[in-house]
Amino acid sequence: LLQLCSQQKTSLVSMGTSCCKESTSEPKVAGYLGWREAALVGHDSRFAGLHKVLRDPLEDDVVQTGEGITKNVQDFLACEDVLSKPGFTPEGVEALKKKGSDWHVFTQWLLDRIRIVNKLGGPRVLLVSWKTLKHLGRFPKYPAESEHILDAERLLEEYARLQDAEGKVENRVICFSFFTHRWERPSREDSDAHPDSEDHKKAQALAKFGEFGTCPIFAPHHDFDYYFWVDYCSIDQVNADQKELGVSKLCAYVAACIQMIMYNSGTTDYEPRGWTRLERMMGYTYCACPLFKYLDDKYPYQSVVVDDIVDAGPETFAKDEDGGLLLRIRDPNGQDANFTSEQDAPIVRQLSFTVQESMPMNPARSWHNITELVYDECLIPLDTEHYGMDVIKQIKL
Repeated sequence: LLQLCSQQKTSLVSMGTSCCKESTSEPKVAGYLGWREAALVGHDSRFAGLHKVLRDPLEDDVVQTGEGITKNVQDFLACEDVLSKPGFTPEGVEALKKKGSDWHVFTQWLLDRIRIVNKLGGPRVLLVSWKTLKHLGRFPKYPAESEHILDAERLLEEYARLQDAEGKVENRVICFSFFTHRWERPSREDSDAHPDSEDHKKAQALAKFGEFGTCPIFAPHHDFDYYFWVDYCSIDQVNADQKELGVSKLCAYVAACIQMIMYNSGTTDYEPRGWTRLERMMGYTYCACPLFKYLDDKYPYQSVVVDDIVDAGPETFAKDEDGGLLLRIRDPNGQDANFTSEQDAPIVRQLSFTVQESMPMNPARSWHNITELVYDECLIPLDTEHYGMDVIKQIKL
């Protein structure tokens, strides 16, 4: 793994530094995804072959196992070359905020990170575009609807080929987000389970989020082209062996994402689910952005009222001294943690141990020297500013 990490070394560590410009081409527009179609998993039979059962890239003759993937992921998370090259630095953020700033180095950092994660073995990093959610009005299921699923590495390669002088394509910066949520229609039978409501409220909320492309940290000069890692779209929902490998790689998938988006549903409780407790720990440890984005059923049509959210879920949320919304870290292995299947409990226990033992990459922790996750005491800052900005945009439509 150290060899894999060293292969990704670049001379540019912090974001916001200029790099050499590649010649660009105009995006080729075909269907609703335009230039992104080059990254569709089902777009080309040769490319789709990458997503069949993969062999371990470190040992060609060894069949992959969940334990093997877990070891690779743990080595990756402890790799000095990974830990020493954060997605953002304080100085880099300030430089990127400016009008006309150069995002080329950010793109290269993200591509390097995705390539390392893919080389760990197991399923590759797969994403769904906000454009797909808008087009379909729902989440596509992987692998049955792979013609709507994007390969992250191929997507970034195409983006890098097309980016303009500021490192943008179609005047937007590429961004990958991990979606943490509780399934609306869980079932012990996988074929009957579905992550969304019957009216597909989550998919439609993410479609709006992506359409607006808002990030208050970098507004007003920069909008983002959002892609989402969603379990239903990004992990095999049919092949049990592939699902096991994907779950074993969960920490690495989070580390491949810039930010985490949490959905606070009014029809199913986010808090007691063991998986959602684990996912918030992962995001607070591995994501490059210090803030989680907050969404709920009212987005983007009504403004957030922080007091109402805290009053309705004090075990989940809190308010800081400035009136900001906070998300509590809770024990995913506690007696009150909920699992649809008892078989999930030991998996969550192992993954939570990995998170607790990891050096934090998230700036909310690394910049403030928060080295330990203390259940019921650690609080994650939630971004609701983007929510208010998008409500205004929605009103103006």
